[in-house]
Amino acid sequence: MARGESPKERPSFPGAAIMAAFLSFCLCAITGVAMTTRECNAAMAPVAIVPEPFVGTIAMFHALSWRDTERVRTSYGTITPDAARARTLLESSLTTRGYTPAPAQGLAPLSTLPADFEAPTMEGSCGVLVIVGDGAAVLSRAEVTIDGTTDTFVAHDPSAMAVPLCGNQRVHVEGTGSAAAHVWHFPGLTPDIVRDTTLPADVVLAHAEAEALLRPRGLAPLDEVFVIEVPGGAGPQAIPLTRAVATGCVPFVGVVIGGGDPMGSWSPVEHVSDRAMIGLARCASRTDASPTILVPSGTARVYVRPYRAIGSGAPPVLGAAAALRVVNEADVVLPPVLVEAPMP
Repeated sequence: MARGESPKERPSFPGAAIMAAFLSFCLCAITGVAMTTRECNAAMAPVAIVPEPFVGTIAMFHALSWRDTERVRTSYGTITPDAARARTLLESSLTTRGYTPAPAQGLAPLSTLPADFEAPTMEGSCGVLVIVGDGAAVLSRAEVTIDGTTDTFVAHDPSAMAVPLCGNQRVHVEGTGSAAAHVWHFPGLTPDIVRDTTLPADVVLAHAEAEALLRPRGLAPLDEVFVIEVPGGAGPQAIPLTRAVATGCVPFVGVVIGGGDPMGSWSPVEHVSDRAMIGLARCASRTDASPTILVPSGTARVYVRPYRAIGSGAPPVLGAAAALRVVNEADVVLPPVLVEAPMP
């Protein structure tokens, strides 16, 4: 009864009420049939799942990333300074990759940026110099000059970065605010070992990290490395592997210098374009097993190392990178192939 309405003013139509109830029932029944039919049709049309090129592709390739991009990988926007969080993630990443911190009580004293940092505890060894901003400090890049040649390393995270070093070298860091530094060693690697490989220290360290990440997942590297150059251009660029296999798949790890941001079904996007560690594979028929990369300018160099299957859970071999040698792609000895999963 509406407010203010007299009972005698309300019409009484029993027949109309019965008809309205009947129509309501019919509408509900029709709606139920339509919804049931829609659900049945949806159930009969499942989403196609594309199988991995070989068993474990995602687990293996997604384990690979650049050492200081953890916050970048999980963020699609601008990363705000967060020194405590950035340091925790970076040091966790380095520990997983086989690095150990130099004996010291925390970080060295703060220095106002821009600043030069020394690494005396790196004498006779190789590793990274961890730079951590203080509070709201912002790191932009680091520079290392060796024999008149300067290498520049972009700060992927504004609060923490890891600069590769072999020996006690001076690191110049640009940015705002203050920062401190601390040495992390990679056991088994020395400046002499890296020099004998003829490869850049950053590349040798990255390949040593890849072994530490993949051996527990059932893949071990061979000793040969070949280099592929990828010219810059608009949009994603393919990595031009020329070796072919008649059956199965051969997995590789590529260390990319001068390019990055890998894009592919089996590689996570890192949102950085100057460096990358990626998994790729050459398969007999699967053409989706190799990601593309972005090369913003110049030419990217991809240092590619083949991997073979082993038992899962194997520990990394300290100093294994000492056996690295550079060969032509055509001369690399490919390991036994993994079973290829065909496209649906």
